[in-house]
Amino acid sequence: MRSAVEIVTEAAAGEGLAVVKAIPRSPDHLGVELRGPDGGLVAGQWFRDRDQARSVSAQTRRAAPGSGVRLLTGGLLLQPGGADRKLSGVRRLTESDGATVVAHRPEKRAVVRLAPPGGETTYVKVVRPRRLEATLRGAQVTGTGIATPQVRAVDDELAAVTFDALPGRTLFDLLGDPTVTEDRIEKVGNAVGEAVRRLHSTVVTADLPTHDAAAELAVARRWAGLAADHGLLGAHLDTVHGLLASAEADLAAAPGPPVLLHRDLHDKQLLIDGVAVGMLDFDLAALGDPALDLANLLTHLELRARQERCSADRAHRCAAAVRAGYGPVPQSWQRRIAGYELATRVRLACVYAFRPAHAQAAAQLVPATAV
Repeated sequence: MRSAVEIVTEAAAGEGLAVVKAIPRSPDHLGVELRGPDGGLVAGQWFRDRDQARSVSAQTRRAAPGSGVRLLTGGLLLQPGGADRKLSGVRRLTESDGATVVAHRPEKRAVVRLAPPGGETTYVKVVRPRRLEATLRGAQVTGTGIATPQVRAVDDELAAVTFDALPGRTLFDLLGDPTVTEDRIEKVGNAVGEAVRRLHSTVVTADLPTHDAAAELAVARRWAGLAADHGLLGAHLDTVHGLLASAEADLAAAPGPPVLLHRDLHDKQLLIDGVAVGMLDFDLAALGDPALDLANLLTHLELRARQERCSADRAHRCAAAVRAGYGPVPQSWQRRIAGYELATRVRLACVYAFRPAHAQAAAQLVPATAV
């Protein structure tokens, strides 16, 4: 039996579209990000239930008339141009001069870049109304000396927050740029480590949730369950859960006092402008174990080498520089970092199982028998 990802990939290919990622919402429902031949973003959804697909398609057409919404054979709904029955603000924003949808998870959230001719570039994040408060709370969290996007405006009606643009290039971009020297990569890694240390030293005044080891393991297990439900783990689900059991054992020791966490810290969230480091997207900001942020970032650096974004040596140099910039940590952290790294490896292998171009590379993050 073909997986949902295979069905979506085949349907998309018939339209000249490539699947960048699928975002599982249930065994019978996927959010989808597609790219056209011109590199443009097309968002969509896949439904196993044809009646549900037709119903959502009709509602989305009514919400965004003339946007080109189409339902393809196989249950794949295409939602170009920000068409969304629940996020009406996305479509309205795209009507502005210089507007580009840069991210869109249908009925969940979207980001629109506004670059009007002769004007300043801003980014507008549109979310479900119930997520607006959390988005604003995360936007108000900063670390001393760390640049973060500043809120320019809030639109309660559209559930949208407008942010100033941050200067610089992402660490992801720098890693993949062959004109950037190894010395530069090490200096950048060192600056990133220092910035993460500053983040973790920030005095928190916002009312943030707590995210402990149990919560992080639950996230990884949820992704493992979704990958299994969609037939992407084969007969290896027990192996994956065994790896998570090992992670749980590594994380059994009590951590130190909770600190401010980014919680989704990776190379695409880090902007480098000269020697200054900026951080994006604090929507998941929480209080918890600093080892989690470090493990997530370090594991993503390894993944970039697996994806051949950069050489293994470059990824290793950058990771070592991040650790050096962060500074010495207590010996008791070492096992916890290892535990979070193992949980992150499993989670990323399962997340990227829904991304056809990189599924095999991400699978290498865990033992070959696991996925």
